Amino acid sequence: MIGLTPSALIPERLIKTAIKKSGLSDFGDEGFREGLQILCDSLTQDADLSLIGRLFLRERILSALTTRLSLRKLELEQPEIFERPLNSPLIILGLPRTGTTMLHRLASSTTGSRHLTTWEVMFPLPPENGPDNRRRKIEERLRRTNIAAPSLATKHFVSVDDAEECVFLMEPSLMSPTFWTVANCDSYLHWLLDQETSQSVATYKKLLQLFQSQTPNKRLILKAPALTPYIGELASEIPSANFIQTHRKPEEVFVSLTSLFCTLKGLVTEDLNVSEMNQTTESLVLESLERNQKQRETIREGRIVDIRYTDLLEDPVSELKRAYKTFGFDWSEESQKELVEAHNRRPQHAHGRHIYSAETYDLNTDEIADKFAFYSDRYL
Repeated sequence: MIGLTPSALIPERLIKTAIKKSGLSDFGDEGFREGLQILCDSLTQDADLSLIGRLFLRERILSALTTRLSLRKLELEQPEIFERPLNSPLIILGLPRTGTTMLHRLASSTTGSRHLTTWEVMFPLPPENGPDNRRRKIEERLRRTNIAAPSLATKHFVSVDDAEECVFLMEPSLMSPTFWTVANCDSYLHWLLDQETSQSVATYKKLLQLFQSQTPNKRLILKAPALTPYIGELASEIPSANFIQTHRKPEEVFVSLTSLFCTLKGLVTEDLNVSEMNQTTESLVLESLERNQKQRETIREGRIVDIRYTDLLEDPVSELKRAYKTFGFDWSEESQKELVEAHNRRPQHAHGRHIYSAETYDLNTDEIADKFAFYSDRYL
């Protein structure tokens, strides 16, 4: 039958496969089904996926579904995990390409901090059946990715045990912007931006509580640029959280981000339409910043520290110290020494220089600067 290939993204088939794979059947709230249907339709109709792309997204969705099943089981068996408050986590937000990765990995190097590794954010719970090979699976995935796209390391270097962004923890809700970052599922993204976020933020928080329970005395150091428009929901759902938001000229962000997206989406797409991608990216960033500014007004003073990209590059340790002092976090000479040593171990461009230009992607930086002047005037 046409369309029913092993790589086809059919919601009911994916659900049955997840149930069979895990041996579980209780997904909890059934609201995820709408997002699953819209995501599968969008990936099929909008994204022009290659065979490799369909297989990759199928695996990603199955992982989200099996994680959802395992999380529901854990909620029922060990509810006390999800009754404990988080230990004042630090959440780093800001547009992509504004230094969030550097800051995140630096902050994660101090004693008393707990970061989430790449394999943990992609597979937050062990499989219900068989050996726990989560780390090995991500190691192999990264190996294949680096072969297919060797330039990716210069744009966003990832290793299996590095601190990685936690927005992937939203995927079990099937309401996550991460799916769009790897494939042009535009209709799914537009639907997502119109949705109320309580389900996805609640799923995100539960998985953070799971990680917190493993190291209860440590502070989670988190990074999620894609959650920048949801800062208000995060502040409300996690009242102990504090936030750093990084800022860079949007015209610089767009060129660097387009270069990264072309590499990521090119891995799964037959024929990437860069012009359409740029239009969607511009709309997404514009809405994200407008929501962020509006939601920041609801958060009490002292919970957010703003850091400019230029200041971060000049002296990241001093900028982090300023944030920690504002939040009332412990800071000592030993902390400073740890951070300086960690920063020296990770010099900028250690994996090669990311070279990009606006002309390559037909971007008009003057127009972008004008359109986002409301943001630049306030933060830069």
